[in-house]
Amino acid sequence: MNSPAARVWITVLTIAAFRVGQGVPLFNADPADTRMYLVDLLTGGGLLGLSLITFGVTPMFIARALHRRLRARDRVDVRWLTVGIGAVGGVALAFAAPGDWVDSPSVGALAIMALLSTAGTVAAILLADLITRRGVGDGARLLLLSQILTVAPVYVLDRGVVGVVVVAAVAAIVVPCTIMVAQAQRRVPIQYRRMSRGTATYLPLRVAQPSGTLLAAAAVVYVPALWQGWEQNESDPARVAVYVVLVCVFAFVRSAATFDPSAAANSLARAGGFVPGIRPGQWTADYLGYVHTRINAAGALYLGTVALLAEVAVAVLGAPRLPFAGPAIVVCLIFAVDVTLETAKHIESHRAVRKYAGFLR
Repeated sequence: MNSPAARVWITVLTIAAFRVGQGVPLFNADPADTRMYLVDLLTGGGLLGLSLITFGVTPMFIARALHRRLRARDRVDVRWLTVGIGAVGGVALAFAAPGDWVDSPSVGALAIMALLSTAGTVAAILLADLITRRGVGDGARLLLLSQILTVAPVYVLDRGVVGVVVVAAVAAIVVPCTIMVAQAQRRVPIQYRRMSRGTATYLPLRVAQPSGTLLAAAAVVYVPALWQGWEQNESDPARVAVYVVLVCVFAFVRSAATFDPSAAANSLARAGGFVPGIRPGQWTADYLGYVHTRINAAGALYLGTVALLAEVAVAVLGAPRLPFAGPAIVVCLIFAVDVTLETAKHIESHRAVRKYAGFLR
């Protein structure tokens, strides 16, 4: 069994190897001069720099989403699905390369480029699996965080002192609030008849933070504005108001879909548990649904407030803007806090297992 320190070192070295892979350029390729910060964040600079690990860990997250939507857990391995997505991206890259990245390439060179790009996706899968199995935390999420922490500071510094002040001001509020919300829970008291003296426990209900809803709302509101010119539409108060409302609505709907009060009530009834003062069955389901709805409303208002804060901070301080700057800042901060807390819990669990390993033999 690896010690917690060894797991941390494995994680750090694997992340370093991943970043090296994203810095190795494909043969005979000139990196693109045009920088698109959203593409850079998602690919760690690998796509625009045309590196070996071209798409970063983005194919892994696309494959996970498809895996869940298609309910293909028993039929398709998510890793093979990731390889397929990476291969499609590699072929698309080979078709797009002539004239943009490579001058007068041969068919063989383009084929090798596609194969190397696919091999880079396979390397990203293996590195992420190594962190998950031998390191600490979710490998794919940690590698994505390394991409963000590598690329984001470059764009922040490019905005000058004002850009640094904007991000620091938003982070000073969002980070502690996100930690507090992530750790908060509503404990619904539960008692079990079959246990001695009606032993009491609780059902924890947490505030969900679906940060992806910020990007979804931003896409709905701001993408049409790009056709008319971003600079003329970015600070429209009506557009910002619609964006904040959509964030609240999307967050509430997304969080509501993650909890089934009827299933929770039935599970409690089968285990002989009940909420004190509430009759089992549909009455318990109604009560749990009522509590969860209130928690979802609080979480949705929190995300809406954070989204508004980022937009107001950027507008008031007059920072030079990039499209989706406000949502991107908030999503990156929430994701960084979430991954950090998750990794810290994994480290603590490995320490606990190692501490009591002698008693379990």
